[in-house]
Amino acid sequence: MSKPIETSSVAPTDSPEREALPQANRRSLSFAAALLLFLTLAAVLPAEYAFDPTGLGRLLGLTPMGELKQKLARAAEEEAKLAFDGPSKERTDTTTIRVPPTGSVEVKLAMSKGAKANFEWTAEGGTVSFETHVDKRRGGYHSYGKGENQSSDKGRIVAVFNGYHGWYFKNDGPSEVVITLQTSGDYREVKRMQ
Repeated sequence: MSKPIETSSVAPTDSPEREALPQANRRSLSFAAALLLFLTLAAVLPAEYAFDPTGLGRLLGLTPMGELKQKLARAAEEEAKLAFDGPSKERTDTTTIRVPPTGSVEVKLAMSKGAKANFEWTAEGGTVSFETHVDKRRGGYHSYGKGENQSSDKGRIVAVFNGYHGWYFKNDGPSEVVITLQTSGDYREVKRMQ
């Protein structure tokens, strides 16, 4: 007769490496957080917002870049405010837009919320892809329509919010396309966007 085999269960013991692992993770996380804070204070804030609490941004040439960005942002806000202040009037415009080979051009109307504008455009020398849309500098986007390989489009824009409403034209062809855009309605200006 055979004797039953006795088994014993032994609980695994944690090795020193395993016990040290959470402490190493905490140190790594603390180091990463400190590095992120340092980079934000020394590089991101000076380059984006011209705020330089450490002085390194100016030393590295990042603060002047941030100052320029802030100046341009203020100018854009002022321009946008002026474009939408005061009453607009009914107007009609014909705009010629030259879209270079494999290039793009964006032309928009400065419109207040609720304003309406009719449009019609035709392309000569080829076709274009387009999107009719509005976007705000600080968030907000709305598409009125889009198309590919088109030689014309017409319709009406009813402004969903204050902003520059209009067209992004993309020429994928090898030769220049000339677009004639006719607009009429309640807008303040026709502007070629940069």
